[in-house]
Amino acid sequence: MKKEKIAILGGGLGAMTAAFYLTSTEELRNKYQVTIYQMGWRLGGKGASGRDIRRGDRIEEHGLHMFMGFYENAFRLMRDAYGEWIKQPQNPFRSWTDAFKPVNLVTLQQEVHGRSGKHWVTRKLEFPELPGLPGDGINLPPLLLLIRDLLGFLKSVFSHLESGWENSLSWEEEIDKALESIGDDLKDAFSVGEKQAARLKDPNDERNAPEGNRSTHPILDAIHGFIDRCFEKDESPDLGADLIRGMQSRLADLQPEEGDGFEDLIFYWNLLDMGLALGLGLLVDVLPYGADGYNRINNQDFRQWLMKHGASEASAWSAGVRALYDLAFAFKGGTGKPDDASMPAGAAAKTMLNLGLAYKGAPLWTMEAGMGDAVFTPMYEILARQRGVEFKFFHKLTGLALDDSGQSVARLDFDVQAEITADQYEPLYEVKGFPCWPSEPAWGQIKNGVELQKAGANFESYWQNHCVRKITLQQGSDFDKVVMGLSIGAFPIVCEALNQNDSWKKMVETTETVQTRAVQLWMKPDPKAMGWEGGTTAMTSYAEPMDSWGQLAHLMSAENWPQGTPETPHGVQYFCNVLPDDGNPVAPIGEPDYPDAKKAQVKSDAIQWLDQNIGHIWPGATDPQNPDGLDYSLLVDFENRTGKERFNYQYWRANVDPTERYVLSVPESMHYRKHPGESGFANLFLAGDWTISRINGGAAEAAVQSGMLCAQAI
Repeated sequence: MKKEKIAILGGGLGAMTAAFYLTSTEELRNKYQVTIYQMGWRLGGKGASGRDIRRGDRIEEHGLHMFMGFYENAFRLMRDAYGEWIKQPQNPFRSWTDAFKPVNLVTLQQEVHGRSGKHWVTRKLEFPELPGLPGDGINLPPLLLLIRDLLGFLKSVFSHLESGWENSLSWEEEIDKALESIGDDLKDAFSVGEKQAARLKDPNDERNAPEGNRSTHPILDAIHGFIDRCFEKDESPDLGADLIRGMQSRLADLQPEEGDGFEDLIFYWNLLDMGLALGLGLLVDVLPYGADGYNRINNQDFRQWLMKHGASEASAWSAGVRALYDLAFAFKGGTGKPDDASMPAGAAAKTMLNLGLAYKGAPLWTMEAGMGDAVFTPMYEILARQRGVEFKFFHKLTGLALDDSGQSVARLDFDVQAEITADQYEPLYEVKGFPCWPSEPAWGQIKNGVELQKAGANFESYWQNHCVRKITLQQGSDFDKVVMGLSIGAFPIVCEALNQNDSWKKMVETTETVQTRAVQLWMKPDPKAMGWEGGTTAMTSYAEPMDSWGQLAHLMSAENWPQGTPETPHGVQYFCNVLPDDGNPVAPIGEPDYPDAKKAQVKSDAIQWLDQNIGHIWPGATDPQNPDGLDYSLLVDFENRTGKERFNYQYWRANVDPTERYVLSVPESMHYRKHPGESGFANLFLAGDWTISRINGGAAEAAVQSGMLCAQAI
């Protein structure tokens, strides 16, 4: 039987997932002939990473990557891949649990304006280990149970406050009296709701024991009654909504003012205020509408939706909320400014609930190598070496054309960027027994490779046009179906012909993307010596323009540095954030200096930021002459430069290429996203985080879901 030819465009996670499941059985491999066309020398898309052979085989990423503990499909893919992968004996990753490790510490930064001026307060949130492991096939909890868990979490907030008031904070006596009055006011706020819930009381229930047998703190008494009576048996959620409104009606009058010494009260008040608004919004706007509940509020911004349901403006932009926007690079134009923050309420609420309450094991899972190594190496080796999928590296899509009917893709145009010296390009090399992707092509496998290397050839840039020849693929002879796996940022350049379909054009026009930046610092001292008392963590909601940080010292074991020297690194620190478009959403490809200019901006911004913001998070790594700034002598530099020149040994990048731009989820675009199997063209299927998914956001889970749905549709 003649095989159906599938041309997959791009090697990002969505495209690779589609290829993985299109070839997952012998029957499918006999049915489909799959070929993957990839610009440049490596796979991964925005998740591509490389190893610098000249600098300790160090890992160089597009940004800070972790999987979340509710990524069921992404971890299912990794479980399947590591289970099938035929590994060499020296490979240290024998299973997926060798490649992914749990991270329970999440760090937030709270900005406080007090008498002494603006300052930051670190909030280290140690999440408990929850049952299960991601990808185990057990469904995530239903929304009603998550709301109950949310309210239970709010109860713990009160517990924390009680402990802080009694043990941690030394305020004046009048403040203590004021707090007692707050407790009385809150208790009064529950009176109406408690009367409504009286018929639910069970005299034999220990929760209705006399006051003397319960917590003496009035706020805890109130919250206990609130949680206990919100959801019992098959009671309507209206009761819970009424109770929340009752609490909000008084809580709003008790908002603490900014001031030194009140940081804990402000933080937890904001957390409670935001959490109550989130719970109320879910009860009113989402829960009654079933599977479509989240989607129906995606036309609203998350912050505005929280305020609609009672959150104060301060709480709707408090550390926990801002962290979500930072996580999703959710700033139009890449400004990082609150006025440009935009995130669909449904997608944001679901992510917040799942990340905080529905994870398995840990909320975050870090990789024990680069993302390219841990995620894309096993997939490549399975597809290329075990399943017979053909990879066409150095094939850059330049355009496509439709047939006369306008209903099918009839032609694909490519620039072949380089000629290789053998029949097949071998993209991997081994580091400590693990096959890895290099940060540069294997120049020895490329014709005229030495000359291209000296000329600074970049096969991943749309600003450089390396073309040794052009080829055209025709429908029927070269392909039957096409999987569009490129990121949507490239569509205005390579897919203009598809705009004759109105719904396609609307999707492209309304979907926004943003540039991002990444900086990695290799440090001579270990994190503890730098003053960081926590372990591996992800921190966000800190000072712009590098508001997110990953403490990833564990990656030292995956790199290959000389040991026992004065420059031997003992930790690596990752930073990332958005990068402003400067009013130019997709820079014209004809501006040859644009990528270098933006990379120079990343460097300049990073040094300025390090001079002003390091003292707070690394108090043991500061300049003796500048307690806020970094001591640059602590940076690793085997070229032995001095001062800020040592930064030149570090790694930084500006993700400005169309396929590198992060896909934003904005309220204006959600309605126009397409299902992976419904492109509007008969033989075109879609795979990427820009399609409809349960996440509807720029995330590995969304890309994997899209790839699975794409394969299913084919």
